[in-house]
Amino acid sequence: MSSKNIFLKLLNKLIHEQPNAVHIEEIVNKNKWNNISYYLGKNITFFLITPANFAYCKCVFNLTTTKNEFEKKIRERILFLKKNNEIIQLSIYLSKNKKFLDNQLQERIFKESIDFMKSFNIKPNKLFIIDGVYNSHSLFLAKQYKISELVDFNLFLINPFLRIINIFRLRLSFIQKIYESLKKKDFRAILYLILGEFKNVCEKTIHVEALVRDDVWRVLKRKVIGKGYTWFIITPANYDYCQTYFNLKMNKAEFTNILIKRFEYLKKKNEDIQLHIHLGISHPYLNDENQRKKFEESIDFMKTLTLKPEKYVHGRLIYK
Repeated sequence: MSSKNIFLKLLNKLIHEQPNAVHIEEIVNKNKWNNISYYLGKNITFFLITPANFAYCKCVFNLTTTKNEFEKKIRERILFLKKNNEIIQLSIYLSKNKKFLDNQLQERIFKESIDFMKSFNIKPNKLFIIDGVYNSHSLFLAKQYKISELVDFNLFLINPFLRIINIFRLRLSFIQKIYESLKKKDFRAILYLILGEFKNVCEKTIHVEALVRDDVWRVLKRKVIGKGYTWFIITPANYDYCQTYFNLKMNKAEFTNILIKRFEYLKKKNEDIQLHIHLGISHPYLNDENQRKKFEESIDFMKTLTLKPEKYVHGRLIYK
């Protein structure tokens, strides 16, 4: 065994990383599933998403299927893995940010996920939490369902590096974005991030997805308004994205009305308002028709407020 492999194995033990595992939240994606044969028969642990996270998958992967179709496809693929005697564990998405965790929603997602697994006579004892966002209630629920180990694949390289960086008090958010891009091997995104850092020296910008949340809005009014920022703000075209990531309990009409009020408030304060659109999490899931609709709906919304954006930013730098 090479010295590199020995080092990685020791690091693996140190941070309690689960070895020989694959995380497939894209299980319903045909191309992803076609590559599954590579992992079969290799003592790989499969961390699989369930229909409890349909809204998340629909938003992230631009799915056009219904929840029933989504569930049917997952059932077919879990049965295939069981037939091949593969190890199946649970993958769950709870939130994009710890601030937006909702205990009642967590309970529903946990219960629905576990009940779904039980229907296959599967009793998961390990859990992968997507984006690594959880709180004490998540840990309580995991323990309640006898899931003893939280697995976060990002710990393998990114988190130990960030701990080291933290000692030198560097800009953690920027470093983390670079490492996330490295992980995806999207070097163009890395270049844009670096260029964006230099640009921000001259132009102060803020990207706002959670404008409708009262807690976020209070902070923005106190810390950003009147300080010369360019606001790149999401529109109702990305309602599904915001509902999923920020655990919103409002419908699209309520979401739109709150946005209108806050856009108008910013207009009265003479803030520079520009456009922000999320199109997808990665290139394979971009859909031309979906992009066109999002652009049209976003621009039409801006027009109703007599706004003519001259700039826009893609969410997560994904576009084609």
